[in-house]
Amino acid sequence: MSGTISNNIGRSSGSITEPSGGVEILSSDPTLSNGLVWYNSTSNTLKVARDVAAWSSGGNLGTARIACTGHGTLSAGLISTGSVSGSDTNTSEEYNGSSWSSGGNVNTARANHGGSGIQTSAMTFGGGGRSTTTESYNGSSWTSEGALAAGRNTPVGAGISETTTLCIAGDTSHNNEVTSVEEYGGSSWSSGDACGQARSTAGANGTETSVMKAGGWSSSAAQDDTETYNGSSWSTEAVLTLGNRRNGGYSGNSSSGILYTGDNGSSNYTSTENWNGTAWSTGAAVSTGKNNFGYHGDTNTEGWFAGGTDGTTAYLNTMEEYEEGLRAMTVTTS
Repeated sequence: MSGTISNNIGRSSGSITEPSGGVEILSSDPTLSNGLVWYNSTSNTLKVARDVAAWSSGGNLGTARIACTGHGTLSAGLISTGSVSGSDTNTSEEYNGSSWSSGGNVNTARANHGGSGIQTSAMTFGGGGRSTTTESYNGSSWTSEGALAAGRNTPVGAGISETTTLCIAGDTSHNNEVTSVEEYGGSSWSSGDACGQARSTAGANGTETSVMKAGGWSSSAAQDDTETYNGSSWSTEAVLTLGNRRNGGYSGNSSSGILYTGDNGSSNYTSTENWNGTAWSTGAAVSTGKNNFGYHGDTNTEGWFAGGTDGTTAYLNTMEEYEEGLRAMTVTTS
């Protein structure tokens, strides 16, 4: 059925004529453009296309865990290791867009490590009591790689594969945060360009030449500063607008992205901040504030985080997903 409808929306029976103007009648939803309005005759609903940014629940992890690392996208994600009921685990899980399943076991169990890459080309490094251990994942099995020059806990990672990875900051002993950066070239680590601010538990993501690092922990307190990296040097950027935070997740790169949830040392945030390359602004809130989770996302329109703790439950298996884009929304009265 096709045509247009103007003033007879809501009739439950009778014929629908096609006036000269009004809302188009379609039997299925059309290709979306922002502001488009149509009547779906199959579902008997009036709809509108809107650009929406929102968090929603994803599939639950098979094993609740904290201090884990995330890799990959909403349709092909990966969680590696972490802590389960107080003990480091060597398990990993893969996400297909709706549910998690067991992945290959990591060779060395650890928590508080850094990570980078996608589901079929991932890296983990550090953690586990400031280990130098590094491993790569090919989508089915983990392989030992060259060791970090300096062992560290809670570094952050950037890069899209095991041949283009950065290990950024972290701490080399309790409350001894560092600025050092190491780059992995496929077989060994080498010294990279040090960042300006010594931090652990920051939120970070991006490619090897387009990194955002936001917030984190230093001098026994959460921080609000941010830095970007262009492949050769670090630049100080605008501070976060919603307060100091550590253990937050970041999806995107140096020019655009979202920083979400995390904590300030005493309570968790539900807030999200959007980065446009110049400034931060308030975004869509998550449903449950967490910290110490795994996360990833390569753009400012898609991201996810799973596991972690909300301060009440020590080990969670829940997941939240972020999507921004055009959606077909049903028009309702209120």
